[in-house]
Amino acid sequence: QSDKTIDFTITNDSVDEIRYGLDFSLDVKEAGNWIDLGKIVEETPSYEDILMILDKGESSDEHFDVSSRYGTLQSGEYRLVVTLYGKNDDLSTDYTDTTKIYAPFQVK
Repeated sequence: QSDKTIDFTITNDSVDEIRYGLDFSLDVKEAGNWIDLGKIVEETPSYEDILMILDKGESSDEHFDVSSRYGTLQSGEYRLVVTLYGKNDDLSTDYTDTTKIYAPFQVK
């Protein structure tokens, strides 16, 4: 990881397919609480609005360009946020069934 890009792997260890978007984000820890960094920094989305699907047992290497969304990160505790979307049988884009997964890290 550099101060510009976070490289990570998403692995589906479940028994079903998982779905996620490339709308990765960061939270920052302030006074013991996690806060969406986009609420602190003026955020301009910089991702492709597509849905990725991983079958059970599959993995995908991903890259999150932090600097294009948040600039240079200051020292502190952060966590990468990935949103998993529920299966939508009607093919609409209204994904109300979501789960977030987190990967904490520090910038020194």
